[in-house]
Amino acid sequence: MKSLWGLLALLVSLVPPVQASHIHSTRAQQSLEELIGGSGRIEVISVLGRAAPAVSPSSYGRIYFDSSTNKFRVSENAGAYTDLIASGGNAPADATYITQTANSTLSAEQALASLSTGIMYVTTTTGAITSIVCATSGTIVQGGAPPTCTATPTLTTSLTAPLIIGGTGTTSTLTLRSTSGVGAAGADIVFQVGNNGATEAMRILNSGNGGIGTASPDGRWHVFTSSAGSVTASTSAADLVVESGVNGGISILVPDANFGSFIFGSPSSNANAQINYRRSTGILSIETNVASNIITLSTGATVERIRIDGSGNIGLNTISFGTSAAGVVALGPATAPTTSPADVTQFWAADWNGAATNALVVKGEETAAGYIFGSQFVMGAGEQTASISAITARGPNASGTNIAGVATTVQASLGTGTGNAGTLPFAVALAKQTTGTTAHTASTVLTLGHTQSAHPSTAGFAANYPAVTITDENTAASGTAAAAVNYAFQRPTFSARNTAVTTTDGATLYIANSPANGTNMTVTNAWSLWVDAGNVRFDESVSMGGALAFSSATPTISSGFGTTPSVTTGTARAFRVNVGTGGTASTGVVAMNATAVTGWACNVDDITTPATEATRQTNTSTTTVTVVNYDRTTGIEAAWTASDILQFNCQAY
Repeated sequence: MKSLWGLLALLVSLVPPVQASHIHSTRAQQSLEELIGGSGRIEVISVLGRAAPAVSPSSYGRIYFDSSTNKFRVSENAGAYTDLIASGGNAPADATYITQTANSTLSAEQALASLSTGIMYVTTTTGAITSIVCATSGTIVQGGAPPTCTATPTLTTSLTAPLIIGGTGTTSTLTLRSTSGVGAAGADIVFQVGNNGATEAMRILNSGNGGIGTASPDGRWHVFTSSAGSVTASTSAADLVVESGVNGGISILVPDANFGSFIFGSPSSNANAQINYRRSTGILSIETNVASNIITLSTGATVERIRIDGSGNIGLNTISFGTSAAGVVALGPATAPTTSPADVTQFWAADWNGAATNALVVKGEETAAGYIFGSQFVMGAGEQTASISAITARGPNASGTNIAGVATTVQASLGTGTGNAGTLPFAVALAKQTTGTTAHTASTVLTLGHTQSAHPSTAGFAANYPAVTITDENTAASGTAAAAVNYAFQRPTFSARNTAVTTTDGATLYIANSPANGTNMTVTNAWSLWVDAGNVRFDESVSMGGALAFSSATPTISSGFGTTPSVTTGTARAFRVNVGTGGTASTGVVAMNATAVTGWACNVDDITTPATEATRQTNTSTTTVTVVNYDRTTGIEAAWTASDILQFNCQAY
């Protein structure tokens, strides 16, 4: 403290002379040497308090005793006045240092742990800094440099509960520096967690590469969970490395209504392409933002396998599309598979016939494959047993009227040179299995075309309905079925959009004519219809030469005859009439219920009393026949005997 007062005396000597009244002394102009005395110490000096003078000039200092605060105040180098001694009291008397260890030689010592004011003080009884190991030299002063330490300081309590702040300004920076020297490998910044720092959480290497969970990052930033094995990240994609010995990945978490995205940018655009997913729509999209951009998928030695171009064309094993193509799927040459996996259909492009005729090849579980090229479908060998279920073959649609539509052609196989011509068979199952466990057996019911290995005989050049066996699985034993028909032409219905339309002739089946003689051919007997064997049944009217030949209609009594006459049996071709009771009628009219072109010619016989009575046709119309009975002896019109049976044989003309 004596040294401090000596310094004060020296500062006073530097102050310009003041009026004697400002110094409380019996000798106003007493010299500094006289005040100091022979001992070299200032014994007594008193300074009268005053108001603050002007601050010191530049390169000068000025000190005064302030009358309002009762404190010495100093101005240095034109600076503002500050208290010469800070508040909180003086240092302990006769102490050249402050120590936390008690020293009996000190008269006014104060322990570091109990300091409550001053430049350095504590607020707890345990102290803020419990251990700092530094060199014996070095001084801690306000505004000065930190001491030089021989070892790394250990801070056992929080610095700022436990916040470290770089500054209070909006642009303040907190800097962590591994070394003040020339950094080299090993000069890292390490972040430790766990029990006394046992676990290294993160490391930043001297190179600038960083790692979480690893001290040896493969790239700029390496997130390590566990070792993936003996592998190092590619230098082409080492900006971010994620490594795990089990399942690993990167999660993007967003609300359902928002996109999670990977976006690819460049100097041309910050969003050239992206991968997006949004939960609310359930759509994962891979997008490019330039019309001419292309999306490709490559395999093997970076060989492109799939391409989607800006026009929506999709190429499989090809990058070529036809001129002006848009939304087209193109298949490049492929290697045919040698196996047919179960429940799998394969298709690819291949040369169909070795003549650069590229075609679409379709192969299911069957041995051979079918080919599609142009407007044709070609089935492979052995594929005739392939199953096609519930399929409709239809020609392409065309604009304008229906007659402009393009016909659909179903074509049998075609060969070259000699050999049998191709046929088009149609096969179906004709009977179900009674057990329901055995596969049905298909029978060919129609063959279009003839092999022509020999003259077709009665097999049919263009179409042949072969003999088939149909097994009735439904009629009970000893039961009776109403009918059984192999080939049926059901009744069509002819209708018209406009009203009052008349079609003169309509037919369910029309045969234009008998076969004509062609080149080098003479047909001796030409038939339009040939029934080789078996009975022919016509249940309705039959016309020949444009006239009704016979009819299956059942006639009825129109008028006449006796009481309650009736047609007992037959059709318009041949029938019987019971004349009824009464024995008085000699005339009757029969309604034929079929229409002749001109009329009916009937031969009538009384098969009950033929010896005495003779019935003859006397008149006709297109729909009726009139008969009269005569006495066979006299030839005079006579009444029929009651209940006589008349037999009619009629022909329309």
